[in-house]
Amino acid sequence: MFTITARATTHLADLRRRKGLDEHVGVRFVKDAGRLGLVFATAPGKRDLVVADQPVPIYVSPELRDRFERSVVDATSDGDRTKLVIRASRS
Repeated sequence: MFTITARATTHLADLRRRKGLDEHVGVRFVKDAGRLGLVFATAPGKRDLVVADQPVPIYVSPELRDRFERSVVDATSDGDRTKLVIRASRS
């Protein structure tokens, strides 16, 4: 099952706020030129995995669904910079 940590949720909410986006706007994980990317979205795409019970709605595009279904999204800090990391779930 897909999970997202409180640190990652806070990071995404901060990004959304800095961009001046409404609190109902979610984050959509997508493949971008073969790499993992994210975009802000007002609604999920067709067949997206939806995690809506979060302070920031999370949408995962269908091509990433298998990768995310057994993953944890977390955030790590390196000095002034915070980045998201995805790792396999332990359960």
